Amino acid sequence: MKTMHLSWVFMILGILAVAQPNKGEDRKKIEAMKVAYLTEQLNLSPAEAEKFWPVYNEFSKSTQQMRRNGMKSVFEPLREGKEMSKAESEELLNKYINHVKEMQSAELKLINDLRTVLPAAKIMKLRMAEEGFKQKMMDRLKGGDRRGRN
Repeated sequence: MKTMHLSWVFMILGILAVAQPNKGEDRKKIEAMKVAYLTEQLNLSPAEAEKFWPVYNEFSKSTQQMRRNGMKSVFEPLREGKEMSKAESEELLNKYINHVKEMQSAELKLINDLRTVLPAAKIMKLRMAEEGFKQKMMDRLKGGDRRGRN
Protein backbone atom coordinates (compact mmCIF):
# COMPACT_ATOMS: atom_id res chain seq x y z
CA MET A 1 0.00 0.00 0.00
CA LYS A 2 2.79 2.41 0.93
CA THR A 3 4.58 1.58 -2.30
CA MET A 4 1.44 2.37 -4.25
CA HIS A 5 1.20 5.76 -2.53
CA LEU A 6 4.80 6.52 -3.31
CA SER A 7 4.24 5.38 -6.85
CA TRP A 8 1.48 7.97 -7.18
CA VAL A 9 3.83 10.72 -6.09
CA PHE A 10 6.36 9.79 -8.73
CA MET A 11 3.67 9.30 -11.34
CA ILE A 12 2.38 12.82 -10.65
CA LEU A 13 5.89 14.17 -10.83
CA GLY A 14 6.30 12.39 -14.14
CA ILE A 15 3.02 13.74 -15.49
CA LEU A 16 3.90 17.26 -14.48
CA ALA A 17 7.32 16.96 -16.01
CA VAL A 18 5.97 15.56 -19.29
CA ALA A 19 3.14 18.08 -19.47
CA GLN A 20 5.52 21.01 -19.36
CA PRO A 21 7.57 22.11 -22.35
CA ASN A 22 10.68 22.72 -20.25
CA LYS A 23 10.85 19.34 -18.52
CA GLY A 24 14.23 19.63 -16.84
CA GLU A 25 13.54 22.98 -15.26
CA ASP A 26 10.05 21.96 -14.13
CA ARG A 27 11.32 18.70 -12.68
CA LYS A 28 13.88 20.65 -10.67
CA LYS A 29 11.15 23.01 -9.43
CA ILE A 30 8.98 20.09 -8.37
CA GLU A 31 11.88 18.40 -6.63
CA ALA A 32 12.72 21.66 -4.83
CA MET A 33 9.08 21.95 -3.75
CA LYS A 34 9.15 18.38 -2.51
CA VAL A 35 12.37 18.92 -0.55
CA ALA A 36 10.94 22.04 1.08
CA TYR A 37 7.61 20.37 1.81
CA LEU A 38 9.08 17.20 3.31
CA THR A 39 11.68 19.11 5.31
CA GLU A 40 8.97 21.33 6.77
CA GLN A 41 6.50 18.52 7.44
CA LEU A 42 9.14 16.35 9.11
CA ASN A 43 10.59 19.30 10.98
CA LEU A 44 14.09 18.07 10.14
CA SER A 45 16.97 19.58 12.06
CA PRO A 46 20.01 20.50 9.96
CA ALA A 47 21.81 17.40 11.29
CA GLU A 48 18.86 15.15 10.45
CA ALA A 49 18.46 16.69 6.99
CA GLU A 50 22.14 16.14 6.26
CA LYS A 51 21.72 12.42 6.93
CA PHE A 52 18.17 12.02 5.62
CA TRP A 53 18.42 13.48 2.12
CA PRO A 54 21.22 11.28 0.76
CA VAL A 55 19.32 8.15 1.88
CA TYR A 56 15.99 9.41 0.54
CA ASN A 57 17.48 10.64 -2.74
CA GLU A 58 19.15 7.29 -3.36
CA PHE A 59 15.83 5.56 -2.73
CA SER A 60 14.05 7.94 -5.10
CA LYS A 61 16.65 7.49 -7.80
CA SER A 62 16.61 3.69 -7.59
CA THR A 63 12.81 3.39 -7.48
CA GLN A 64 12.41 5.81 -10.35
CA GLN A 65 14.72 3.61 -12.41
CA MET A 66 12.89 0.46 -11.27
CA ARG A 67 9.58 2.02 -12.19
CA ARG A 68 10.79 3.14 -15.59
CA ASN A 69 12.26 -0.27 -16.47
CA GLY A 70 9.74 -2.46 -14.70
CA MET A 71 6.61 -0.79 -15.92
CA LYS A 72 7.93 -0.52 -19.44
CA SER A 73 8.59 -4.24 -19.63
CA VAL A 74 5.20 -5.02 -18.11
CA PHE A 75 2.99 -2.63 -20.05
CA GLU A 76 4.77 -2.39 -23.39
CA PRO A 77 3.08 -5.53 -24.77
CA LEU A 78 -0.31 -4.22 -23.61
CA ARG A 79 0.24 -0.84 -25.27
CA GLU A 80 1.06 -2.58 -28.53
CA GLY A 81 -2.40 -4.12 -28.38
CA LYS A 82 -1.24 -7.56 -29.37
CA GLU A 83 -3.27 -10.59 -28.42
CA MET A 84 -1.58 -12.70 -25.79
CA SER A 85 -1.89 -16.35 -25.03
CA LYS A 86 -2.73 -17.51 -21.54
CA ALA A 87 0.96 -18.37 -20.99
CA GLU A 88 2.09 -14.93 -22.17
CA SER A 89 -0.47 -13.26 -19.91
CA GLU A 90 0.71 -15.35 -16.96
CA GLU A 91 4.32 -14.42 -17.70
CA LEU A 92 3.42 -10.73 -17.87
CA LEU A 93 1.48 -10.97 -14.61
CA ASN A 94 4.47 -12.64 -12.96
CA LYS A 95 6.71 -9.83 -14.20
CA TYR A 96 4.32 -7.32 -12.65
CA ILE A 97 4.25 -9.21 -9.35
CA ASN A 98 8.06 -9.27 -9.30
CA HIS A 99 8.11 -5.54 -10.03
CA VAL A 100 5.75 -4.86 -7.10
CA LYS A 101 7.92 -7.02 -4.83
CA GLU A 102 11.01 -5.12 -5.96
CA MET A 103 9.34 -1.81 -5.14
CA GLN A 104 8.22 -3.09 -1.73
CA SER A 105 11.73 -4.32 -1.03
CA ALA A 106 13.12 -0.87 -1.86
CA GLU A 107 10.54 0.70 0.47
CA LEU A 108 11.53 -1.62 3.32
CA LYS A 109 15.19 -0.87 2.69
CA LEU A 110 14.44 2.86 2.92
CA ILE A 111 12.63 2.40 6.22
CA ASN A 112 15.45 0.30 7.67
CA ASP A 113 18.10 2.73 6.42
CA LEU A 114 16.18 5.67 7.91
CA ARG A 115 16.02 3.94 11.29
CA THR A 116 19.66 4.89 11.80
CA VAL A 117 18.98 8.49 10.76
CA LEU A 118 15.57 9.51 12.11
CA PRO A 119 13.35 8.63 15.04
CA ALA A 120 10.47 6.25 14.25
CA ALA A 121 7.90 9.04 14.59
CA LYS A 122 9.55 11.04 11.81
CA ILE A 123 9.77 7.98 9.58
CA MET A 124 6.01 7.53 10.01
CA LYS A 125 5.47 11.24 9.36
CA LEU A 126 7.38 10.81 6.11
CA ARG A 127 4.61 8.56 4.80
CA MET A 128 2.01 11.18 5.66
CA ALA A 129 4.12 13.99 4.21
CA GLU A 130 4.55 12.12 0.93
CA GLU A 131 0.79 11.69 0.76
CA GLY A 132 0.33 15.39 1.50
CA PHE A 133 2.72 16.34 -1.27
CA LYS A 134 1.00 13.98 -3.67
CA GLN A 135 -2.36 15.56 -2.81
CA LYS A 136 -0.91 19.03 -3.28
CA MET A 137 0.31 18.07 -6.76
CA MET A 138 -3.04 16.47 -7.62
CA ASP A 139 -4.85 19.63 -6.53
CA ARG A 140 -2.60 21.64 -8.80
CA LEU A 141 -3.33 19.35 -11.71
CA LYS A 142 -7.06 19.57 -11.09
CA GLY A 143 -6.87 23.34 -10.86
CA GLY A 144 -4.92 23.55 -14.08
CA ASP A 145 -2.37 25.82 -12.47
CA ARG A 146 1.05 24.27 -12.17
CA ARG A 147 2.72 27.39 -10.82
CA GLY A 148 0.96 27.31 -7.50
CA ARG A 149 -1.55 30.13 -7.99
CA ASN A 150 -5.07 28.97 -7.21
